[in-house]
Amino acid sequence: MLDDVIVSPTGQQAFRSPTVFNYYLPEFAPVGLIADHGLVSPESQLATAPFMVGFMNGMSSLIDNGLTNCDRGFGDLVGRENLHLCHRELNQNAEPLYPKDGALTLTLESPSIPERAVDELALLLTSGRLSDHSRRIIADSYEEILANMQVNLTGSKTSASSNAAGTAPQNVVNGLTLGWENDNDDGACHKTRSNKPPWWSVDLGEVTAVTSVTVQGQSDCCAGKTLNGFDIFVDDEKCKECGELFV
Repeated sequence: MLDDVIVSPTGQQAFRSPTVFNYYLPEFAPVGLIADHGLVSPESQLATAPFMVGFMNGMSSLIDNGLTNCDRGFGDLVGRENLHLCHRELNQNAEPLYPKDGALTLTLESPSIPERAVDELALLLTSGRLSDHSRRIIADSYEEILANMQVNLTGSKTSASSNAAGTAPQNVVNGLTLGWENDNDDGACHKTRSNKPPWWSVDLGEVTAVTSVTVQGQSDCCAGKTLNGFDIFVDDEKCKECGELFV
């Protein structure tokens, strides 16, 4: 089965090379400038239009679906011979009907800093050979995307170490940005008791890349006092660069 899903679209497969020269001939010279100058380019023997399209289809499926045979993917066909069953609309959710054999994952060390994120990606994907000009273009686009990424927390599941002054953890994500005291009747804030350490948390409900966090503080006489020295944790790990207090 693997021969069908790997060799047919890409022209090659690990450990299945027909000769010691892999899937291309050492003397192969594609028609054009390379052949005209008496040069060879063995790998170009695989750079045919069908193989290039097959590779792009497989990689797109890997990104969208994980490792499955859905959408011409590279996953195993065993037990999943009916390609039409992969279609997501039959499952009525965001996942393919069949389970994944694997998935692409990546956790950047500094996802909120475009330059560092691009440097890390350049190292992984280009062995650090990406030009400064290309890095700048990608970093600018990355920064623009970050600026437009805002998670709507309204209705998210919340909890806290304690509740005080008739407030509830859900107040923090109800969309209101009023202050305290006189505005408290509108449920814009949450307050904990004097237990140590006090905490408040929110469950985003799904895997989300957290690049920045803005906290709305009190806007009355105590503005800037009650949240002094607060820390932000994402998945139980202290966030060193993503916290910002807005009053």
